[in-house]
Amino acid sequence: EMKIEKDIPVPPRGNKPHPWEEMEIGDSFFVEESPEASMKQIQNTMFTSIRHRRKDLPEGYGISTRRWPRGKPYGIRVWRVK
Repeated sequence: EMKIEKDIPVPPRGNKPHPWEEMEIGDSFFVEESPEASMKQIQNTMFTSIRHRRKDLPEGYGISTRRWPRGKPYGIRVWRVK
């Protein structure tokens, strides 16, 4: 059975969860693995996000991701490379 709830605001569209526009070549950020998001899912999300933001980014913009098991927490490091 689903519970109906009232007065829950709809989040605004166009929120930018990733800092693509602010990143310069060589910059990186870390996304921690969680029970809800495996490292592979995080990598897929990063590349999907870039694909959807392509029109807002400089031509040739590129990222590289690596699994980051160097100590804990585990996750994905994302670099801007182009």
